[in-house]
Amino acid sequence: MPIFEKKTGLVLLLAVYAGCGGPPEPVVPAPPGTDDPATSTPASVPGASGGGSADAEGVTFKLQVPKPGATRTDHQSMSLEVHIVATRGEQTDRVTSTEGNVERKHVVSLASNAEGITKKKVTYVEMTKKKAQGPQSMTKKSPLTGKTYIIELKAGKTAFAREDGTKVSEVELEALREENKDFGKNNQLSKLLPNRPLLPGEVIPITPEDMRGIFGPGDGMTSVTLQFIDVEGTGADRVGKFKLGMTVDSVDNGLRTLIPLEGHITIRADTAWPVKMLLEGPVTIEGTDPEGTVFAGNGKMTIRGESTYGQE
Repeated sequence: MPIFEKKTGLVLLLAVYAGCGGPPEPVVPAPPGTDDPATSTPASVPGASGGGSADAEGVTFKLQVPKPGATRTDHQSMSLEVHIVATRGEQTDRVTSTEGNVERKHVVSLASNAEGITKKKVTYVEMTKKKAQGPQSMTKKSPLTGKTYIIELKAGKTAFAREDGTKVSEVELEALREENKDFGKNNQLSKLLPNRPLLPGEVIPITPEDMRGIFGPGDGMTSVTLQFIDVEGTGADRVGKFKLGMTVDSVDNGLRTLIPLEGHITIRADTAWPVKMLLEGPVTIEGTDPEGTVFAGNGKMTIRGESTYGQE
């Protein structure tokens, strides 16, 4: 049986959920006689600089920069299963391909300014990738697993150091650069949420330029939809619920991969920091590769994310 080598596991750059280390959107001054939410700090919110606002006309999600000492713990995972039929001439083979990623990390803000976090401590608790195809399987741990690093912006460049003083290897550096390629850049979430009140049911428009800025060119992301549903809870537990949709449609070596994902994301109303995300949807693969093998596959992809916040 030929091994299906086409990469079906798209590791999506979910920048919508990707951290709070970049500059916020420009602040629009509040009308005279009103409190400016950008300069008020709710006492119940650990590590926040500023806060969101709500009024009778809607809810404003104003992205805040984490103060030094603020912590964030992330747990993200992706799972994919695809059942594939490969036909070449009179020969037909069937194989099930699975792929999964699990990431858990703990981040502490060590220094920040009005533009964002400039120095942080990151412990990569778990960074594991698993793949299986038919009887063959592989589990790979990142070289960062179980290690803690100090990551800092110096003269516009990102510097990496081990907390324990051990020299950072070239393998670690490569993985660190990939994991932190957006460190110090404008937070992607701020590109999606407007700096104005949102009403329940409102759809946030996302242009092709927005998509290219968030996901970059060439990764097959053809559409992103975001709709504000409502808010629930109070204080630091007050979150906004959004309906989220993303479609991946790409062609590589004659094979088309289509993944329409739907789900939701919850975002803290006081800081615009993400709390939970769930995306899932069907996977369809079809086409003929350069060797003349016809592929047809279907399956499911699920992406989950959860973050908790605190103060050291």
